[in-house]
Amino acid sequence: MRVLMLTSRLPYPPLRGDRLRTWNTLRSVSERHEVDLITFTDDGDHDTNVAALRERADVTTVPLSRRASYINMAARLLSPAPFQASYYQSSAMRAAVQRALREREYDVVFVHLFRMAQFVLGPDGSVMKQHPGQVHVMDLTDAISAELLASLPHRPAPIRPAYAWEARKIAAYEARITRAFDESWVVSASDRDAILGLAPGAPVRVVTNGVESALFDLAPHADLKQSRAGIDSAAARTVLFVGNLSIPHNIDAVTHLARDIMPLVITRQPQARLRVVGHSLTPAVASLGDLGWVDVAGYVESLTEVYRTGEVFAAPLRYAAGVQNKVLEAMAAGIPSVVTEIVNRGIEADDGSEIIVRDAPEMVAAEIVRLLNDAGLRERIGLAGRSFVRSRYSWDALPARLEELAERG
Repeated sequence: MRVLMLTSRLPYPPLRGDRLRTWNTLRSVSERHEVDLITFTDDGDHDTNVAALRERADVTTVPLSRRASYINMAARLLSPAPFQASYYQSSAMRAAVQRALREREYDVVFVHLFRMAQFVLGPDGSVMKQHPGQVHVMDLTDAISAELLASLPHRPAPIRPAYAWEARKIAAYEARITRAFDESWVVSASDRDAILGLAPGAPVRVVTNGVESALFDLAPHADLKQSRAGIDSAAARTVLFVGNLSIPHNIDAVTHLARDIMPLVITRQPQARLRVVGHSLTPAVASLGDLGWVDVAGYVESLTEVYRTGEVFAAPLRYAAGVQNKVLEAMAAGIPSVVTEIVNRGIEADDGSEIIVRDAPEMVAAEIVRLLNDAGLRERIGLAGRSFVRSRYSWDALPARLEELAERG
């Protein structure tokens, strides 16, 4: 099977949600099939990253100019196309895709995110097929319009109308392209339901994420087993937040956690501290380090040691879509996780046995304290969460579904 894969960002290194998914799609599919990758690159991408991808695929890169992208957005201000699609409009990308389709025949054309759909759609809005059996798959990943709408109460009031307008345009675009492609993928049942609400009857399928298998072998706080019943050790006081620290929903969540929730934790557990780990550290998140109970570590080379020493993982996101990889990874590592309902809506773990789900700040704080003070509870929920992730989430689902579609096509 030969697959043509289109991505809006270089799928390496896999440091954020979209790159994590595209990298693992490429990695898992290329183990059994031939893959041609056409991807945008920007000034932050390095030759070593492209070289790593070329070990897996035939790679074509198309430079993306921010200046040109902003001009495209301005020129299409009144267009029905979402800003995200206008930003990525590129005659060079279209030419690269058309050249690939002329030179090689593909069984599957795999498009990641709706912003890239424009490069395989014809003037009539249908996908351009080389042959009748060719399958076109749109990996929406998340229901972006639903996430934008959920974020509105947490955006500054002056810019809410602009985000609401973009959400409406994305919703119409999502509905249109899911009807055009042979199948569209999302990572959770809640995202599927949101898309089907826009395009009833469209071929939408849940193909979820996986986690790094090495996480299942971690033994969190193994060196603390003798003192786990108490709170004397440093690790027994550590609350973790791990994630991309430039994404709006993560910035909102970690700020909410540090300023609104942790003070409530500290009133009952004065030794508790929040450790914030992740790449793309922004000034807003870095400033949380001025609080006496927050350690902003930023990017670390290996998350293994971070997960090994953490006692509780907290992800009080107030808006989000899809599956939060950071929570899956913490659960796979055996760390009990306290999350909000919107986070677990994508994960679907059992509240109280595999995960803890609370929304109100005082309730989130109470559960964090309860876990910090009860080693047995930490272990029970941590192990149950790990078992849940192991049984439900695997990157193998991606190539398996592509193979099914190609055989059927």
